[in-house]
Amino acid sequence: MSDPGLETKHRLLFLSGHAHRALDPRSVSPSGGAELQVALLASELMKHGHAVTVLAASDGFSDGVVWKGVKIRDGGRFDTGRLTDTLKALGPVIRVLREEKPAHVVVYGWTTWLALLGVLSRFLGFHVIYVCALDSEIDGGFRAANPIRGRIFDRGLRTAAERFAITEHQAGMFRAKGLSCHVLRLLTQEERPPTPPKKSLDLLWVARCHPVKSPHLFLDLVEKLPGVTARMICSPQ
Repeated sequence: MSDPGLETKHRLLFLSGHAHRALDPRSVSPSGGAELQVALLASELMKHGHAVTVLAASDGFSDGVVWKGVKIRDGGRFDTGRLTDTLKALGPVIRVLREEKPAHVVVYGWTTWLALLGVLSRFLGFHVIYVCALDSEIDGGFRAANPIRGRIFDRGLRTAAERFAITEHQAGMFRAKGLSCHVLRLLTQEERPPTPPKKSLDLLWVARCHPVKSPHLFLDLVEKLPGVTARMICSPQ
């Protein structure tokens, strides 16, 4: 991250339901793009000397296990979005926050936990960092589809200590709301080789085949570009 406050060594905690699956060498369960980005960033920060923890949703792993240098803590079933599960997970989440004592808690993508963490940060002394995953998290699309949870999430968005956008378009929407943000492209990316390898595809789309990912836009684009070689990769959902 480009945040100057992260140049020195810190204790960081990522709240991510399934990022641990991308770190577990034995896992055969899928994880999404946001979770993969969290796993890559957590591993990279660990290599730079930061103490990194992923607070993950329960799915059978041992609490406190370390994969690729990143500690994985069990936060209960905070990932389901159900009120009963959220209330049950409050205890485990607070316990882990007290034990790990992070300086920064990072949330990637929409969740009502963003607002809950904002409240907890006042008592436990950490900063909440939010990284935007989808335009709908800023433009009101999520709130329109989920009025109650969307209102809670918006409150968390405004009270986060730091906000990151991954495109200039998202940054513009943040600023239109009077919210400051930093812009980053990919959370981690490898150096480009001096001689780019030959590619068999012109366009590649990898995501869930779900309306929120707008797969029809990719199909519309390919239709307007005759002669290009394109492929879509979707999880079996």
